[in-house]
Amino acid sequence: MIKFLIYLDKDVLFRYAHARLFRERTTRASIEVVDAIITGYLEAFVSPDVVFAFYNHIQYKLRRPIDRGGIGLDWNEAIRRARDFTQQTFGVGSWNIVSLPINDLRIALQDTRFDFEDAVQFYSAKLANATFITWNIRHFAGKGLEVKTPKTLIAEFQSIA
Repeated sequence: MIKFLIYLDKDVLFRYAHARLFRERTTRASIEVVDAIITGYLEAFVSPDVVFAFYNHIQYKLRRPIDRGGIGLDWNEAIRRARDFTQQTFGVGSWNIVSLPINDLRIALQDTRFDFEDAVQFYSAKLANATFITWNIRHFAGKGLEVKTPKTLIAEFQSIA
């Protein structure tokens, strides 16, 4: 089996959560990419802050009042469901955590091509030597890293599978 090594941006994971947990309509490619990681067809890297942002985003949406676009759960139930869904997503499959050494983090802080969060993701993907998968191509294209949308990745993956 051929495996692509990818670094997954949180925007792909957020769309996945919106589709799977909140039953919102989203781009099918985000679902296909994460499902391929969970089933072991793709090998993905994420940084610890991506996992935290994923959990935090889910928990926030679960707690947010219904009239403001949320689900309206109480604090404890929102935490329980956010943990369960984060475990269902990252607890199986071909996930790897890549943590930046302090010197790379310092470089990310000084890199004015990006905001800090994007810089951390960029340098994490470089450290993993992986293709960066994001919907925000313009943030990363032409900066020394292979970048693709989930849709492009799925098309390439399906053409050789």
